Amino acid sequence: DGSTITQLGHVSDLASAMARCIEVDAAANRIYNCSGAQGITFRGLVHAAARAAGKDPAAVEIRSFDADALDKKARKAFPLRLAHFLTDITRVRRELAWEPAFDLDATLADSFANDYAKRMPTSPDFSADAALLG
Repeated sequence: DGSTITQLGHVSDLASAMARCIEVDAAANRIYNCSGAQGITFRGLVHAAARAAGKDPAAVEIRSFDADALDKKARKAFPLRLAHFLTDITRVRRELAWEPAFDLDATLADSFANDYAKRMPTSPDFSADAALLG
């Protein structure tokens, strides 16, 4: 139904956190969660992605599927998660004096402009969607 909460981060933010790990001696052998600071529902993510692509979120059709009808392997496919998925970035903020530079809207806008739009397929492959939605 789109109410599952997830969290995304920008690759540049991940790179800057990794660079901080090299710069901060105390980071040796430490494990850090690195992501954006905010969680969002899948429904909210679809709407945010539509805005990033210059589309009206209200015009986007969101379909649900019956997770119980999927085979067990398909239920484990990324990014299909049937449970909330959030990470706590308190440690990386505190120990590395790191902050994500990109919020979710900026992350999606940058990804659309610099990844998808530059090599937009003429015929998108929706075969994975068909497996979920029939």
